[in-house]
Amino acid sequence: MTSHQFRHWLNTLANEGGLSQLEIARWMGRKDISQNAAYNHMTGVQLAASIHSKLQKGAVQGVIADTAIRIKNPQRRKEFIDSLTTTAHMTDFGICLHDWSALPCPKHAACNTCEDHLIEKGNPEHRERAAELKQDTEMLLQLAQEEKKAESYGVDNWLDHQQRTLVRLEAVLSLHDDPDIADGTLVHLGKKIARESELKG
Repeated sequence: MTSHQFRHWLNTLANEGGLSQLEIARWMGRKDISQNAAYNHMTGVQLAASIHSKLQKGAVQGVIADTAIRIKNPQRRKEFIDSLTTTAHMTDFGICLHDWSALPCPKHAACNTCEDHLIEKGNPEHRERAAELKQDTEMLLQLAQEEKKAESYGVDNWLDHQQRTLVRLEAVLSLHDDPDIADGTLVHLGKKIARESELKG
């Protein structure tokens, strides 16, 4: 084993242990957290197990965590958590919990509006991507509103999608900027934001 392989192993252990990407980059002396990816060798199954462990310890917030807490029987709670997903993977937006071994993605990789996503609070790359998507969505929403005024055929679905996407992205950015939530905390927004967008609409 070389000393560089040892760095790969330590980086993977840090990921398995739940350190945030920013903490790992600082610990390893990296200027850019995107460099972490090449050193992380966790499998999807290991990432899912790490999420299960965090849920058991109460280190996850949101819809999934609230449901788990309501299950008083420890064995039943563990069964519920273990049944959530057998695998997970990182996206440029968060962590996808969808079980690809069971069926293809029903959202066609529209991660920014998916309820099967966990947001890693404070992850600068994920926040930057959400901010970019918000800017793009605001432009698309403006175009959709103009088409609505022009009474273009089929514009309602497009307008509705942009509105839902914008509400979701605003919620994600608000979560990233919330000083009351520790960086590295996993947050599951679930379907809550979709319902809120319907009420606003």
